[in-house]
Amino acid sequence: MWSRRGAEVDALAKVDTPAAPEEMRRGIDALLAAHARATETVVEFFVPSTDLELDVHRWPLDAGKPQERSLGTDFPVVVRCAELRQPERRHLWERRWSRVAGATPGDLHWLPGHTHSFAQVRAAMERQETAPGAMTAGPARTRSEIFTACLFDGVPVLVWDTGAEPSLDERQLRTLLGSEPLEHLPQRLRKLRLEGDADDGHPGRRLALLWDDPHRPLPEPLDLSAP
Repeated sequence: MWSRRGAEVDALAKVDTPAAPEEMRRGIDALLAAHARATETVVEFFVPSTDLELDVHRWPLDAGKPQERSLGTDFPVVVRCAELRQPERRHLWERRWSRVAGATPGDLHWLPGHTHSFAQVRAAMERQETAPGAMTAGPARTRSEIFTACLFDGVPVLVWDTGAEPSLDERQLRTLLGSEPLEHLPQRLRKLRLEGDADDGHPGRRLALLWDDPHRPLPEPLDLSAP
């Protein structure tokens, strides 16, 4: 676990033993209480492509206490993935990211449910060279192909519905994401998750966000003996 302020990156915790999910949740809870600012600090999870679906934004804070709440309602929570980012394609990633600053969620390209194979997603995104990212509400069985194609093709921003069989259509998802600058999207999802905590049926509680800034790289890998 690292803390980043500007260009400075400090290691907060280095544990060279395997940890159960419950241990990780408790450790993150303690570190955020000591180092973070509620509603402001962006929490990034660097995960393999196979773990992008982890509902990390639902991990509990102050578990078992009267004020128990989810991580994604106190902090903007995003996922990132270092896999499938090939060096010779980095310019595509940086080019799309450069368009985030002047964009809104309305500029994200919609990937409908039938656009799910690696080839289909790549072709769709290459036809949208000016799009800063994408969004989808496809079923769980198709999302692995979507993730792979988007990461390979340099897509830095991806919003999806984590439900097994999402019911959102394009209009509903665009309405949820709003029209504020795209740079505010992590905060927008935090507020949607807060609404979802108060209403189990609120679709905002199911939204996940890949927010992969190529200019904020993961610190050098640690040389760990644990698998």
